Amino acid sequence: MMIFLKAVVKLLIIVFLAVLPLLPLAAEYIGFRRDKQKGISHKRFRLLVFMVLYVIAVTLFLYIVKEFLLWVSSLNFIQWIASKISLSSRFIYCTKVLAAITINIAVGFGYRFLQYFVRIGLQKKNLVKPNKKDGNFSLAQRMERKVLFFFNKEIFFFIGKVIKGIAWGLSVAYTTLFVIFQLPVVFGADWIPYGSINTVFSAGYIYPTLTLLVLWAIAFFLEGVSLLEKECPEIFKKPETAKNKADIPLDKIDEACQKEFADFFAGSLEIPKGSPDKVTGSHNPRTENIGKAVENDKVMPKINKELCLQCIDKLFQGDRNFIINGSFFSDFSVYLFRYISMIAARGDNIAIICNSESQLDMVYEFVKDGFSKISSLYSKSKMDINFNFPIWKILKISDKQNTYSENAN
Repeated sequence: MMIFLKAVVKLLIIVFLAVLPLLPLAAEYIGFRRDKQKGISHKRFRLLVFMVLYVIAVTLFLYIVKEFLLWVSSLNFIQWIASKISLSSRFIYCTKVLAAITINIAVGFGYRFLQYFVRIGLQKKNLVKPNKKDGNFSLAQRMERKVLFFFNKEIFFFIGKVIKGIAWGLSVAYTTLFVIFQLPVVFGADWIPYGSINTVFSAGYIYPTLTLLVLWAIAFFLEGVSLLEKECPEIFKKPETAKNKADIPLDKIDEACQKEFADFFAGSLEIPKGSPDKVTGSHNPRTENIGKAVENDKVMPKINKELCLQCIDKLFQGDRNFIINGSFFSDFSVYLFRYISMIAARGDNIAIICNSESQLDMVYEFVKDGFSKISSLYSKSKMDINFNFPIWKILKISDKQNTYSENAN
């Protein structure tokens, strides 16, 4: 009975030493599961890069140590000492096996220890909002975003699953091998084929932790990328850049413009907040006509009428340029179109400059529709008004395409 218990204890020790190098990999698996729960498993590119550098560094270190030990063992003094000390081949084998297990344990736990520092700030890392003050992405952000977009394909998700399966299989295989390698160390029974096991150990790869670290890191990275759309859908949206992002509040910009262009600022067009319009004085007769025309519309614009009329008065002065703080597509357009219609009637030409082809198309349709509603020759129906083309000629000119569209009476 005691012999059986001793055998069981020895077997448990063997299994424990064989499984111990896998504990860092188990911790890595648990860490990945936690990252998935936190929605940051797609941010593992930094860990992947660290893993590659770590494996390369450890491989070079082991190679240098091996070459150094071979050089030391070749010294005459060391060879003389070895000749005086008689060591059995089984003892040397035992030393090599325990050294291999120790190195694998050290490599795994060393990786986990250093990874703790690499993971600092990982959860707060932002791949959607640019880090640079000028509103652009930093070099690290741009590189990681490109990597994520490159690997965000079904083929790589499939490869990740294959690699994960290989990692599981090799983990079990290497654990089994190291159990077998320890049998001649712990048990001295004759039935154990010591010679064959020693041959396999000497010819085989005795640092499996390095391989498993690479496989599991790649598998976890690709699985994290597969969750990118779920964890961070904002990354697929077009990022804001310095060109369309205002770091300064718009009211500050408005205030600065009024101060800088005080003589040219016609007025700030804002939607009234429950207060009635305040008449500040008489207006140009043509401005008053525009105001009456707007009042006769079925849909009154939700904008301060008095401010709009003041702006139209400024425009009718005609001796200088003016800045009107109001959107072209806002309710102010019902006043502006009538002003443009009046000056077009006296023979003036009006040019509206656009920044892009898409903006040109949008403005053209908006202007055509606006003039159709205020100056059409007729409407097709009294109940459901379908406006005909406006009486003014409207040209859409594109330098890029070298073409133009025409809308005439």
